[in-house]
Amino acid sequence: MFTDAHAYENRSEAVRDLVRIGLEKARIEAGEAGNCVATLSYVLDGNNRLTDDRHECQDLLVLTTRVPLDHERSLEVAVLRGSIAAVRDHAKAVIAERGGSLWKRKLCAN
Repeated sequence: MFTDAHAYENRSEAVRDLVRIGLEKARIEAGEAGNCVATLSYVLDGNNRLTDDRHECQDLLVLTTRVPLDHERSLEVAVLRGSIAAVRDHAKAVIAERGGSLWKRKLCAN
């Protein structure tokens, strides 16, 4: 059960957090005005590097880090902060580029 898996002491706390999660997701998907923080994670194949359009998104990008997984692949994680619309649009543009796989985007509205 959800409450046990997440170590809630009672159902009320679990319901409270499920409602918050649902409202945050709905707000982000609806494109409401507001700010967010986000992580964008992806695996790069070979020596591929995604197109460096970071000049265009300099105000969104907080940091990026790259971790080698093996001789062929590496994990890159970008932390973004800005308006929901700008962060979502940037993430979509990065995901559309070639050279990466296993994309994961997580936005958290402020």
